[in-house]
Amino acid sequence: MVKNRWLMAAWICGSVMVFAGCGGDAFSGSISGNVQKGPFINGTEITVNELTDELDQTGRSFSGTISDDRGSFQVASVALESGYARVRASGFYFDETSGEISDGTLSLVTLVDFTEADQANINIFGHLQAPRIEYLIQEEGLEFDEARAQAHQEVLDVFYFTATSSATADELDISAGGDDNAMLLAASVIVQQTRSVGELSELLSDLRTDLRDNGELNSTSTGQALMNGAQTADASRIRSNLEARFDALGLSTTVPDFEAYLEQFITEAPYEFTGGIQYPSEGDLPNVLDPEVTEYFYPGGETTFEYPFVAELPNRTNLRIRMSLLDDWDYLDYFPYDYDEEEEPELWEVGSWEIPSIANHQGWEVSNFDFEEGIQTFQSTDFGEIQVEGFRFRGKGRAVVEYFEYGSEEPTRTKTIDWKPLEDD
Repeated sequence: MVKNRWLMAAWICGSVMVFAGCGGDAFSGSISGNVQKGPFINGTEITVNELTDELDQTGRSFSGTISDDRGSFQVASVALESGYARVRASGFYFDETSGEISDGTLSLVTLVDFTEADQANINIFGHLQAPRIEYLIQEEGLEFDEARAQAHQEVLDVFYFTATSSATADELDISAGGDDNAMLLAASVIVQQTRSVGELSELLSDLRTDLRDNGELNSTSTGQALMNGAQTADASRIRSNLEARFDALGLSTTVPDFEAYLEQFITEAPYEFTGGIQYPSEGDLPNVLDPEVTEYFYPGGETTFEYPFVAELPNRTNLRIRMSLLDDWDYLDYFPYDYDEEEEPELWEVGSWEIPSIANHQGWEVSNFDFEEGIQTFQSTDFGEIQVEGFRFRGKGRAVVEYFEYGSEEPTRTKTIDWKPLEDD
């Protein structure tokens, strides 16, 4: 009888160990947090994998889902013997650069010590530092807190940021103010920018692999990819997208000052900018927008000589062109109201340009020509190759062409162009 009681006690203890740990768990309860690239949406799957002190998986896991579009989650009845866990989110998210829901699912993970708190946010920083934390604990013998702090700063170093508080990655939030939250949003913008979800996943994987062993970014191409993302970001549009999204969700939030850290990265990071808006010149005639071309000659009196006016824009980029006539432009020279009909100048002799009003401008919104100021603007409305059809020069003239790229309020390029008929000396 005693033997049977002993066996029963052993069986009960063993059963408890399978489900909750006979000796007691370091953490037991519900966990919650937010998942952000931009905010992940309703239906995102959350998986909590229990880890040992060495961050090996024990085989126990717990699951939940995001049930709103704010990115917030809660997983109930979590029991962790060590307190450590790998939390994974997989789902669609609001893309802050496009202002739309992502066209594919993204997976992000973070490593958390739930003996410290029952909340953890999942984001780009936590995702990038996770393999490095594992390496520092498993290969170099660091304690979890030490490994996490070192890996966090090493990830910040990639973006030329320096932490301003002791906040860990899983405490950061792109919908709250503060410098560290601003850094997270800036990094999220840099890695996303013109990329599809698949391209973003590839870039994040490349970064994680590169950082794992030594905490440094050694890949030239990956550094260039980051700089391309930063240089082509339309910061004002991104802020507007996030503010509109948070407002639609009924959230009273503060979009942090990510613009300052975006500019800091562009200024301080040594990575080369290799992408961006292109102005191709193809065929017999030069592109009006080619930054290297400043002279345009055409057969005298020819009013049907059409020049290409073309730009190639990566996804989620923005371009505005402003052309301003020089040489004391006077609209009466172009539109003389008080002239003797016999002295009316030939239109082709007037120094200006024209665009047919009925033309189908692919990807551009073209303003009416301002006859008083001699100015016309061209605003992109699409991505890829965009062109203004039927652009023609008239007479002999000069103009300043200003480029406002990536949503900039100030010209990012400027050139002065001259045009005249071939026989005009």
